[in-house]
Amino acid sequence: MTDQLTKIPPEYLIAALAACFFLGLLAFIIFAGTIAAALKNIRGLFEQQQAAQQIGPQPFEVKAAAQFTHHADFQRLESDFKALRDERKRDVGELHNRIDKLDREMGGVQATLNLNTDHLVRIEEKLDRPK
Repeated sequence: MTDQLTKIPPEYLIAALAACFFLGLLAFIIFAGTIAAALKNIRGLFEQQQAAQQIGPQPFEVKAAAQFTHHADFQRLESDFKALRDERKRDVGELHNRIDKLDREMGGVQATLNLNTDHLVRIEEKLDRPK
């Protein structure tokens, strides 16, 4: 076997050795990257479990209360709502007045129609009388 190795030129042996070295290095880098990704995923899972099991609020943790709106903004919104309510009340009152007016007018039309009908009935009776 040593006879066969001595027949191979040294440049080929060096090239083969360098190729094996680089392939081994590449395999090691891929393996290390895979291990690092797996550890990162495992750590992420543990953090998710820990966050899911965390009971809140913590008794010794002090935080400022969240202020959802400022008092001035709330007052402005309240005045806007009051203006809208007042406008709606005025509109409803105006609609009621219009409906009442139409109701009175319809009553007048109905009374006129009844009088006309009575008048027509009397005229018809006069026409139907024998002479």
